[in-house]
Amino acid sequence: MSAYNTREKTLLILKNKMSMEYAYNLNAIEGNTLTLQETDMVLRELTISQKSLKKHLSM
Repeated sequence: MSAYNTREKTLLILKNKMSMEYAYNLNAIEGNTLTLQETDMVLRELTISQKSLKKHLSM
């Protein structure tokens, strides 16, 4: 793999991580009780047991 491809892959990983953390922190400020891991699951379109649909949709 070339250095360019490695750099692009790393940048994509960082962008996704920062987007997920931004969504988590923004929603936490607004009172959402989802954890960082749960936020990641929602953003990847996975469901979380024992959380209301309202919590899922507020993402």
